[in-house]
Amino acid sequence: VPMAPVESASDVVSVLIPAYNAEAFVAETLDSLACSRGVACLCGAQGGACIAESSHTTTLSEEEAAWVTRELPFPLDIGIAPNPFNQQRSVDARWKRFTVGEGPEADVILDACAVQVALYDDASTDNTLATIFRHVRRLLSAGMFVTIASAFWDHPVTIAPCQRCAEVAAPLTKTRVLSLVDMDSFIAQYALSAPVPQRTNRKNIGPGAAKNFLCRLACGSMLCFVDADDIIHADRIRVQRAILRRVPRALTGTRFDRIPAESTARLTEWANHLQPEQLYLQLFCENTIIHPTWMMNYSRWKELDGYAEEGLGCPEDAMFLHKHVLAQGELALVPA
Repeated sequence: VPMAPVESASDVVSVLIPAYNAEAFVAETLDSLACSRGVACLCGAQGGACIAESSHTTTLSEEEAAWVTRELPFPLDIGIAPNPFNQQRSVDARWKRFTVGEGPEADVILDACAVQVALYDDASTDNTLATIFRHVRRLLSAGMFVTIASAFWDHPVTIAPCQRCAEVAAPLTKTRVLSLVDMDSFIAQYALSAPVPQRTNRKNIGPGAAKNFLCRLACGSMLCFVDADDIIHADRIRVQRAILRRVPRALTGTRFDRIPAESTARLTEWANHLQPEQLYLQLFCENTIIHPTWMMNYSRWKELDGYAEEGLGCPEDAMFLHKHVLAQGELALVPA
């Protein structure tokens, strides 16, 4: 179903992926992201309909592809407990309960949105950047537009699926915007011109600074965080977006599976079975919502002054989560 072209950041979700020496696994991350449901092109076409179908062969295994595309038990019941650290007890002091789904029986209906994928290569010493560019076309074919930055470049670049998408993206982004037809010449001239041995003089800026850099590149009203070694479910973006539309001050996350399944078994079991009120009460044991599943409004990141940038070893995710909760924020976990 054709949609009107995107006119503002409120119609865009920005997916943020910091990458450092991620050559071995970032392809699977991008391929899973390209399977996302409910993506609309900036120009108004549905799911990449404005460009030819990609001939890209997925790097996902059959098991991974089945996990990414499995059907969720809609409608999902969402329960958000009141924040016990909220000193303004009269504000948001009650439980919030609602359902999210595709049909009229749900309180919040899943809808389509434009998706910006923003990647930052944080001075990788392997071929992370080349791997990212080999998979950009897959994201474009899914209707997404892609912003890529690197520690080795002076300026980031945004690539859009078609010329009309590029025209719509130009006033939204803070970067140079290319259409798909311009991408190959850009790659040949600039993106991969410096061989790996010549790039080792740049320093990694650290996870907190990399996240803040990507947040500043984001042109969407919502920020969705993904690690470069993760795969994500096809409904993740639209479900978490639906929750944030209902509860704007929430930080949302999801349950997760580990590959291999037995890795961090105790942490996985604990995090996946927390009740809504325990997301707050056990916060000082460990992050009750793991960072690679976070999604929040851009305004919340800005209000809290972003992530700490002390460098490697700094628990920037835990520090941000504590700031969020102590500043009257709410926590919501997708129960699937």
